[in-house]
Amino acid sequence: MTKHATNSVFTPTSQAKLTFVERDETINSEIVDALMTPGKQMILYGHSGTGKSTLIVNKLNQTYESVIISRCTNSSSFDGLLLDSFDQLEVYYADSKTASSNSSISGTLKSSYSLINAQIKAGNSSSESTTEMRIVPPQLTAQRLAQFLGAAKCCWVIEDFHKLKDEEKVRFSQNMKVFVDTATQFPEVKMIAIGAVGTAREVVEYDSELSNRVSEILVPLLSKNELHQILEKGEKLLNIEFEQQVKNKIVEFSNGLGSICHQLALNICFSNNLYETSDELINFRVSDLKLALEKFIKSNSDTLKGRFERATKVQRERTYNNGRIILKALAKSKKDGTSHAELLSIIRQEHKKYPPANLTLYLKKLQENDRGNVVCQNIDNGLFTFSDPFIKTYAQCVFDSKDELEEDPLEIERQVTAIFEKFIEKITNRN
Repeated sequence: MTKHATNSVFTPTSQAKLTFVERDETINSEIVDALMTPGKQMILYGHSGTGKSTLIVNKLNQTYESVIISRCTNSSSFDGLLLDSFDQLEVYYADSKTASSNSSISGTLKSSYSLINAQIKAGNSSSESTTEMRIVPPQLTAQRLAQFLGAAKCCWVIEDFHKLKDEEKVRFSQNMKVFVDTATQFPEVKMIAIGAVGTAREVVEYDSELSNRVSEILVPLLSKNELHQILEKGEKLLNIEFEQQVKNKIVEFSNGLGSICHQLALNICFSNNLYETSDELINFRVSDLKLALEKFIKSNSDTLKGRFERATKVQRERTYNNGRIILKALAKSKKDGTSHAELLSIIRQEHKKYPPANLTLYLKKLQENDRGNVVCQNIDNGLFTFSDPFIKTYAQCVFDSKDELEEDPLEIERQVTAIFEKFIEKITNRN
């Protein structure tokens, strides 16, 4: 029996390889078509935790010889992304190392790469802080980078595009068109942006010429069947067996997010000191799941509280605390999803004149990172739900308590502690 490390099977914070699950045929077809179309750039978007990076990296490994990944932060610039990608190309252009077997990089491009690399290093050595003052030489343009990537048959993936500042997004979009044009010389050159919901619209709005040259692909929440497949693959690899009720509950709590599915399965294994494939079959029962849930909740308590507070924070005096009102209504819903009209009806039981326009605006805001990304909308039926069941249960516990916390810091702490005790009890005692 082949041994596997447990954290290489269940991977909540990295791309799944051993437990990769093929997604819906429609999504697979869209991705393959875009990858096979010369000059077609790609934008993958969807809610955090739906497996966007896992999906595209696994697909790229089937079609490309190599992948270069750059990750964006709130302080990233397009120049910084250029430098990061250029740095990662060194393995393909350094004379002492071997480029990929099927790539044929011309001597001219190698010389050009070496010249630019020397300029960057010279600029770094003359600065007092090389980590903060890296200078992009004039020769390192998006077009030149596209040529380097194309010759090395590398695909460039940019993760978390949505985190860039607006002015950097504009530059990003403008330079994506450069990659489109470079495809006439290097047909395989590809730039793939991965971001949150709304990312695709932003790119095309910043440069309208990209409208027919970029494939915009929504990666939806994982289906129940896909989440079950993750668990079933993990069972075979680790020689374990989750009781059927345990699998059903993990899928329920995951709410379409692969990252939560992986985390709960990993917690169960670690709680039972399983760190690699077992020599004998191990069965996990509901009691094991309860321990895993409690561990998950405690380790994410600050995050849950922070997301809820961002969602309900009042930035200036308004007639309504819109975030709080909407979440309270959504927490009362017993369905898998609630329509705009149904939410408005629930809200107006308490706020008779609540404006429909407020509900429309803040339902959108509550799906953004600035508001904790606590709400999501089903693309197929338009219904709204909490983005994960833990946020819903936490909200229910808050609204079951006093509507407003006391001003006394000790009283606030007491109430918050009571909320979390109730929250853990509510989650772990679900039937």
